[in-house]
Amino acid sequence: MSRAHYIIFGFLGLILTAIVVQSIFIPDPQNAAPFTLTSPPAPVGSAEFLTTLSHLTGNALNHDDAATMISDTAFLPTLLATINHASTSINIADYPWQNGSFSDQIFTALTVAAQRGVTVRVILDSFGGSSVSGQHIATLKKAGGIVAWYHPFLILNPMQFDERNHVRTFIIDGTTAFVGSVGIEDRWIMNTNQYNQYNDFMVEVNNTAAQSVQEIFAELWREVTGEFLTGHVFYPPLPSTKKNTLSSSTATTTKINTLISIPSFPPQNTNPIRDTFMLTALSAQKKLYILNTVIIPDKNFLAILEAKARDGVDVRILSPGTVISPFILSAWHADYTQLLEAGVKLYEYQPSMIHAKMMLADDVWSVVGSADIDNRSYELNTENLMGIADPLFNAQLNVVFANDLSQSKQITLADWQKEYGFFSKLFSYISLALFKQY
Repeated sequence: MSRAHYIIFGFLGLILTAIVVQSIFIPDPQNAAPFTLTSPPAPVGSAEFLTTLSHLTGNALNHDDAATMISDTAFLPTLLATINHASTSINIADYPWQNGSFSDQIFTALTVAAQRGVTVRVILDSFGGSSVSGQHIATLKKAGGIVAWYHPFLILNPMQFDERNHVRTFIIDGTTAFVGSVGIEDRWIMNTNQYNQYNDFMVEVNNTAAQSVQEIFAELWREVTGEFLTGHVFYPPLPSTKKNTLSSSTATTTKINTLISIPSFPPQNTNPIRDTFMLTALSAQKKLYILNTVIIPDKNFLAILEAKARDGVDVRILSPGTVISPFILSAWHADYTQLLEAGVKLYEYQPSMIHAKMMLADDVWSVVGSADIDNRSYELNTENLMGIADPLFNAQLNVVFANDLSQSKQITLADWQKEYGFFSKLFSYISLALFKQY
């Protein structure tokens, strides 16, 4: 048998293996039940929309101060300043946590806080935080801090290792919280134009919204340690809700912004992350902007995006370019043709890795957090989203989106039809079969 025959049979074997793995081990999100609506969706950000989302996901609406966006390079100094001023408690859970300057500075600040009597708790993911310095952990524990590991590999329960804690939650004194998608790795804080730098951001919330984030950490902590976090150390009495005054050329109006924290703790029968994405897309009437790292949508979400674009909604999707895994990119490429034919505008970010995650609708509603648009985020990972009904915050994120778009390559239907040939389609099929859950 010639070398060419070995290559051909090896390639066919890889395809067969992919099919077997898909059919046996990977639940197919493409088989999700078709969606139906009892009535036309309410506009995003409206009272009816927010009430529906609250009941659909089982999470309370919080009327609170406006959310504050913090860039990736500004996040570390902001977080350190907040930790240094902590007086009662610090609770942190972050999926990627690797050795380096970022990690060193966080552990140093946490150790100093613990030494002055602040209650410090840290959850490290057993996969994402596998290279964290044992010396840092030992020093923090000696100072009084507590460190727990999420889902370590167990011989008697090996499948739990596939369920990861993907959230980014930083809660200080029960009144200030940071959520988003920044990981504690140096590639998030490099202030250069290097290709491997991560483009990302975090969001600060306070008071009732911060305590909603605290509830997520408390549930994770109870799962991994059995300890319930109770009392005013973690849920202190809060000041009355502040009102933000918005000025215009004609009048001054008073608005209380609405925020909702939406966690997902698998395994569960509901999918609050998927439902939030779908309801946002269904309710958008003028524009829908999506930025995410991993986009491997199911048929329902694809159908919504195509229908919205055909109805005249300005649908734009921005994702990483070739810097991301070729399997992830190829799996997403499988949907390009039908989306472009429907009028969806597709872009790929060029300078470096873009890791930010946002969904913006109609200049009033924003969704940020840790979740990707794929079955892993829906079914396997612990995730957290923050929905924010605030035109001012939405305007900030629109500026970020526009800036990232200006550094991206737009994919046109004509160019894509020339570029996406037989072997590209075959690679997309293999990628979907093997990596649709990432």
